[in-house]
Amino acid sequence: MHRYDFSWNRRAHIRLSSRSIPRSQSLYFVQKTWSPPPVNLEGKVSYYPQERIAAMRARTAGLDRKAYFKDIAEQILKDTSTDKERVHTICQFVADSIYYNPIQLPESFEGATSQEFTSDNVTGNDTAIDAVAILELHDGRCGHGVMVTLALLEAAGIEGRMVPVNHHVTCEARYDGGWHLADALMFGANQPHRDGEVLSGDEIRKDPYFTDAFPLPYLYGTLEEYFTEDGFRCLGYAFGEMGSSGMPFYSYYWDAPKDNPPTLPYPLVTQRLGGQRVRLNWSPSFKTGNETIEYRVEIFSDRDCTNCIHRDVTRINYLEWDVPEMNRIYYFEVRAMDDHRKLNPDTWYMPVRNNFMLVPEDQYGWYGVV
Repeated sequence: MHRYDFSWNRRAHIRLSSRSIPRSQSLYFVQKTWSPPPVNLEGKVSYYPQERIAAMRARTAGLDRKAYFKDIAEQILKDTSTDKERVHTICQFVADSIYYNPIQLPESFEGATSQEFTSDNVTGNDTAIDAVAILELHDGRCGHGVMVTLALLEAAGIEGRMVPVNHHVTCEARYDGGWHLADALMFGANQPHRDGEVLSGDEIRKDPYFTDAFPLPYLYGTLEEYFTEDGFRCLGYAFGEMGSSGMPFYSYYWDAPKDNPPTLPYPLVTQRLGGQRVRLNWSPSFKTGNETIEYRVEIFSDRDCTNCIHRDVTRINYLEWDVPEMNRIYYFEVRAMDDHRKLNPDTWYMPVRNNFMLVPEDQYGWYGVV
């Protein structure tokens, strides 16, 4: 019997998508009615490598789907003791095992919207078949994550249900006498919770901005993941980078007005200003509505970014700083923050990291400073 490959390497898989679109393939993804073709479309429009799909079909031919998911559940849940722990473990497994691919979708789900995932087509044997395909391919988006999550919940003997929301679809799991959010691809094991209890969909709708404090680390990729083989951006029915399109704050999915976070403050080269003073640089961030952007900068002495030695907030896209010690590597994180903090002061903003070392000017080599 074919079994799930627990040795699958997530980082290696994601690298397959970096600059993976060849010149012979369109860099614009057509999906009527959302993104009709441009007048100068070049190349074949294809979302997914057909050879990868064919290999998956061959691997899973004749597979006992229920046994497949039962085997996974037994492996990942062997050290859990409560249904709450089991649900959190399942959500983390799904988040770790499915890449939220911004430019490629597996066969038969290209361009699918949450309205297409109804209770009729995410239950029963068809769900198991689709869930196996998604898990074996390791690429998917919200509806795919729901399929796999529900299949694993069923294998664990935990009741689950799909929850369609605004331009998104998620699910809930029933434990401890109630329903609780299980949005695996968004949050992994760290589902929005209050006083240790994961919220239900009904509770989130009453206070959607509460969820914006919880990190969404599985949604944001690097620029390389959006580039074609010859270095151009993938456009059309594709997810843009954070703050650009398609990635609003999580509260929007639960009926709050749409609001996108700022674009990321990409790191630029650090400059010498004389002596031991430097200027840390990053690209300016912007967002729809021309709101004022503030940058929170934290400088660390350790690579884990736990020992903060300087913290500042600025409205310009650089920070001047006196380096305490030459020939030491320093690490820093920059977050672009917007007015959404008025709705939730604890709104999460993704950090962008950089590092440098200040050395004597005549010391040959690359140290991240010019």
